Amino acid sequence: QDGRLTLLDADGVTAASAGGPIDLDFSRDGRSLFVLNAGANTVTVFRVNGSDGSLADAGLVGGLPAGANGLAAR
Repeated sequence: QDGRLTLLDADGVTAASAGGPIDLDFSRDGRSLFVLNAGANTVTVFRVNGSDGSLADAGLVGGLPAGANGLAAR
């Protein structure tokens, strides 16, 4: 709440996306995080926990064309 960073997991990994993450964006309401994975031609979707900022897997969207290199979210 005061802007300080806090380690949520002992290994420092709260969530992982598919291969080659190159871009990310939050939804307008800040409840979802979208990660563009260029190595896998996918977008990984995470739900953001409003109380501690942790991430929960919410799915994977595939079928992106090879070479996709930018992401915009609403």
